[in-house]
Amino acid sequence: MFSSMLKVIGIIMFIVGTYLFIMRFIPGKEMSDFATYGGFILGIIGLFFTLYTTFQNRKHQYLLNSPEIDFTLNERAEHWASRYFDSVKIFNKTESPAENILIRYRQLDLLPYSKWVLCFSLSAHEKIELFWLRYPDAIQAAYHDRNKKRYFLSTKHDSLCNTISITQKEYVKIVEEGKANRNFNDSRLRVNFENFLNRKMAQFNNDFGRVEKDFTEFYDSNLKK
Repeated sequence: MFSSMLKVIGIIMFIVGTYLFIMRFIPGKEMSDFATYGGFILGIIGLFFTLYTTFQNRKHQYLLNSPEIDFTLNERAEHWASRYFDSVKIFNKTESPAENILIRYRQLDLLPYSKWVLCFSLSAHEKIELFWLRYPDAIQAAYHDRNKKRYFLSTKHDSLCNTISITQKEYVKIVEEGKANRNFNDSRLRVNFENFLNRKMAQFNNDFGRVEKDFTEFYDSNLKK
């Protein structure tokens, strides 16, 4: 934005300088007519500059007030099982809070997405671990800004995260799906996954390789749509 404004200011200064230079060589009435015409041109340029600056300021303010979510897929888990696998974490990339987040994911391209999970809100640059979310192929998060005026859907696939705007109606539909699965919200899933790990580790005598093969059981009983 700043570099664009400098370009506009440079163009205006060039035009004004050229105008003043030419006026020195035009006598009498011709100079008066040129001055009138030149003043009109300068007025138009000034109006353009004002509108451009206003537009850029509003665009900048819009971006500042628009949250954007991303995910990290290979960070060290904060859980006791970090020695066995990495963790998925969700984070807010912006200064604006992302509120009332819902999350779903799929494990393979050919599989459908899971149920929507009611989660939490993220303040500026906050990051939270999603320990129950295992081996995602793609993850989606739906959320809104602090004023409930803009709604977003962020999709993480491979290493890219794409965020688009959605309508309030689309967001409300997602929320309704999440409410239908309210017994398996983020807090409940954390407890369920902890219990699942403890039970399986005891069952397989701390053989995590065998526990890992049973992760589908947790997904099917808690998240499968």
